[in-house]
Amino acid sequence: MSVSNPSLSWELLDTVFYRSRICYDNINWPIDSENINSNNNEFSLNNYFVSIGPFASILALYPKPSSNNYLSNKIIICSSSGNLIFTINWNFINNPICEIGWSENNELIIVLKSGKYRIYYNYEGDFEEFDIFNIINLPLNLSSNLSIIKVIFSKSGFVIQTSNNNFIYIQNNNLRNPSISTIIQFPQLVIKQDSMIIEPYHILSWNLNSIPDNSIKSLSKLKLFIFTSAGLLILNKNTPIDQLPSFKHSSLLNSISLVNISPNNNFAALYCSLSYRLYILDGNFNDLLVQHDLEKNLSSQPTSISWCSNDVVVLSYFDYISVIGPSSDSVNFFTNGNSFIRGEIDGLYYLTNNQLNFFSKVSKITEDTFKIGSTSPSAILIDAIDYLDKHSPKANDHLEIIDNNLVIAVDNCIRASSEEFDLYWQKKLLRAASFGKINLDLYNPIEFVQTCDYLRILNIIRSQEIGIFLTYNQLINIGIEKLIDILLLRKLHYLCIKIVEFLNLPNFKILTNWASYKLKNSSNINDDELLSILYNKLKNSKIDWTKIAYISYIEGREKLARNLLSYEPNTLKKIEFLLDININTKGDELDYALIKANEDGDVDCIILILYELFNSMSNAEFFKKIDDKFNAIGILKNIVYQMDPNFEMLRNFMFQYDDIIGLIIYDILNEKDLTDKKKLIKLQSLTSSSKSTQYLSILLKQQIKLINLQKEDLQIKFNDLIIPNESLIKTIEKIIPIDLKYACSIASKFQINNKQLAFTILKTLSKKNDKFSELYDYATLNGGGKLIGFESFYYQLAKNGEKRQAGLYIPLCKNLTTKQIIKAYICCGMWKEAVFEASNKNEIEILKAMRDSRDGWEAKIASDEIERLGK
Repeated sequence: MSVSNPSLSWELLDTVFYRSRICYDNINWPIDSENINSNNNEFSLNNYFVSIGPFASILALYPKPSSNNYLSNKIIICSSSGNLIFTINWNFINNPICEIGWSENNELIIVLKSGKYRIYYNYEGDFEEFDIFNIINLPLNLSSNLSIIKVIFSKSGFVIQTSNNNFIYIQNNNLRNPSISTIIQFPQLVIKQDSMIIEPYHILSWNLNSIPDNSIKSLSKLKLFIFTSAGLLILNKNTPIDQLPSFKHSSLLNSISLVNISPNNNFAALYCSLSYRLYILDGNFNDLLVQHDLEKNLSSQPTSISWCSNDVVVLSYFDYISVIGPSSDSVNFFTNGNSFIRGEIDGLYYLTNNQLNFFSKVSKITEDTFKIGSTSPSAILIDAIDYLDKHSPKANDHLEIIDNNLVIAVDNCIRASSEEFDLYWQKKLLRAASFGKINLDLYNPIEFVQTCDYLRILNIIRSQEIGIFLTYNQLINIGIEKLIDILLLRKLHYLCIKIVEFLNLPNFKILTNWASYKLKNSSNINDDELLSILYNKLKNSKIDWTKIAYISYIEGREKLARNLLSYEPNTLKKIEFLLDININTKGDELDYALIKANEDGDVDCIILILYELFNSMSNAEFFKKIDDKFNAIGILKNIVYQMDPNFEMLRNFMFQYDDIIGLIIYDILNEKDLTDKKKLIKLQSLTSSSKSTQYLSILLKQQIKLINLQKEDLQIKFNDLIIPNESLIKTIEKIIPIDLKYACSIASKFQINNKQLAFTILKTLSKKNDKFSELYDYATLNGGGKLIGFESFYYQLAKNGEKRQAGLYIPLCKNLTTKQIIKAYICCGMWKEAVFEASNKNEIEILKAMRDSRDGWEAKIASDEIERLGK
């Protein structure tokens, strides 16, 4: 088969070759026939807003208001080859969209003009909704009059521009957990005089730079470049919210309509619509590097601008794209209608009515390999393959010509093969590399094997059916794990399994995802049958059964969750799971957890459960639970002082098990005037001499230490507040409201369990109205919420009747189901928040039940949300 040399389609720009290659041709868009333009019976992307996802692996289309199909009420999500993935029913009139974009994890983000945004975390229509104006605590009278007029998405997040010239940045990492501390709010761009707003600045265009990653630290490197009629304004995280920095004044900076920053932040491309000029400046906008005078086409202005890597600038026009190099040269590629562009690390995708294309620089290796007349080692090695196919002895002659450069020839053929899309050239280059490799005594085959494996995977996912046209460099950059994540979003479990089997990688992540999907979509299968299906499929894999059990629990199948949990071999994981769900249940999960831990003899698990049991029931109930569990009793003896510094449980323990010596010592310890250290030291010496009373020796040692602290430090620091020989917990309870940090340090000295301390702090501060702020800080900033769960804070405050305070913790409760969160909001008198929670989680049936259960404004809010969701 005769295939033309790839170099024949290259274009020379200055001294560098570039090429545009078709990824998908004759794309068949998943558009209903009634939505096609009736005038010419042809589909046109010009009638749609188009958002291209990362690596052009996914697209979102929604109709423009001016098009005939605006009433179609659908957002279409499809692959770049045109395969429908899912659709979203949408009321474009009641919920006007400002912009649609994508996160780096291929999650769909819809930003509404009203100030809300939705993030679709899967491709089944499930989403979470957040109100940006509420997050930044904007007063209701201001937010009701505001709207979002522009959004720009980047790889690290997105920036919105409001109708009053406010700019707000939201980072990708915090899209599903936004808070005031993770959002950058820039100064309002308005002209003021005597603190009064005279008028907003006229903003021509704006953009942001690239930041290295999604970490909180990288936020300090974010810059916003805003071109106004007064000049250029550069804002960053440290710009004072109530003060604007000085403008950069320049004649060329005052009339910019399009701007784009290079991925390495070293260059900026600016287009001026008045002068039809393109300017290339340094990243700080100080020096003009290049100025291009473009063709003055009065009927067409560029619609978008983007860098292709860090090399050239691409302008998109109605029927062509223009590629402009560092000199005055440019190359045009003509298209069928308007093109939509997206830059990537190694090139640029551009989408037209019927094609997806990839434009990129030709690497030096590929140029040397394919350039007509090239005498590079890799070019000669390819010629050798042609002679080998003809069984000509000249094949060996070519190897002799390469001689000492054979390793370079093999390496370059491997690397050139990775850059080719055509199967013919991939195979030919790899054959050439293989032929050269067998003529080398020593050659490391790792790169060759990886290239072969990765190209096989790429050719599969590039197929029309899958529609993910990744390049080799992009795959190396994101890694196989990220590719698996992208495929799992589409529920391509079988393909994922085949890929990990082919690469000999673990498959538990894929199987867990499959099991979760099966659980969520098998409501018509009974528990026993579903358990059998899951077990038969997963029994030979090393998956985390607790994750699957948790999904089952969330779906309301508690019996199935426990049965699934029985397959988990790790006792600690079992116990942690049972303790987590015990927050939400009234059953015997703790009993079951203790039985399992006692059977396994797992010390850490037993201690964990003993603490949970002790904090959740009376002493009588506690001893009844552990009565026949000898492992637990043995461990309890050694930790009894840490669990109950008040000694009450200790006395019950001794009485329960006829510990006469222990009871005598308890009575001595319980004397109100016991402050004689010598007496205690003698008792400690006595108890340490016998095995049966050694655990009491530990208790006495702690009591001596406590009395020393009370008499020598605490009475001086806190005057008469502290009474010697008072129990440790009572002492800590008295100190907590005065000096929380100091109370924590005392608890640490006496090895009080962190969870027990957290509960003590919660119970103490929740009773004091003036300490609610300190309690919230402890829960959110100092780790209290993570230790005992934010649910504990909610329940305690609600129990105390502090409903308003309890409501603050509801958004932080991650272990509550959607129904429980809605119920919690209602219990706290937060009807509006309950309605919005149901709306954000798309719980239509709950919304309808809420609407029918109330009247007046409460019913109206629920009814409005149902209508907004298009149901």
